[in-house]
Amino acid sequence: MTIKEIAKEIRLSEGAIYRHFRNKRDIMSLMAENAAEAMCADIGRSFTAGRTPLQALEHALQKHMSHIEQRQGVSFLVVAEVVSLGEGKLKGEVSAALDRYTSLIKDLLAAGVKAGEVREGVDLDAAGLLVASMIHGLVNTWSLSNHGFDLEERYEVLWAIIRAGLVTGRCQST
Repeated sequence: MTIKEIAKEIRLSEGAIYRHFRNKRDIMSLMAENAAEAMCADIGRSFTAGRTPLQALEHALQKHMSHIEQRQGVSFLVVAEVVSLGEGKLKGEVSAALDRYTSLIKDLLAAGVKAGEVREGVDLDAAGLLVASMIHGLVNTWSLSNHGFDLEERYEVLWAIIRAGLVTGRCQST
């Protein structure tokens, strides 16, 4: 991802971009932070809408899939670009944002345990990471395939397998 490509995508000149950002790192930082904030806010809004914890998580994840599909996975391409840049501070910022997101998933799962929706004994750290990783891996596969499958449809199959493991302890597809 180059400044030239970014400028072309958002229909600005490279000079216009540099009037607002010092460098590519600043652009990547802003894009990553905006994506993380939006995804975290979706989780918060889903939980406060009178849903059970598991319903809130499902609603937020479905919303994420829809947003990702509409934006063609740009936020995940930003993460890949951050990794390829190898810039320590930026990687730390993105890692912290992903940790916040995973932590919110874990919090919803913990609330699900308390509400009796998620079985007791689930390793909440591992389950939160599994859900976040499912999304990341799915979006990467979808992007690499040139959007060659229905993202939301594939997500639903994967979520059903994970959900079954959270609820019953056995992973199975619907």
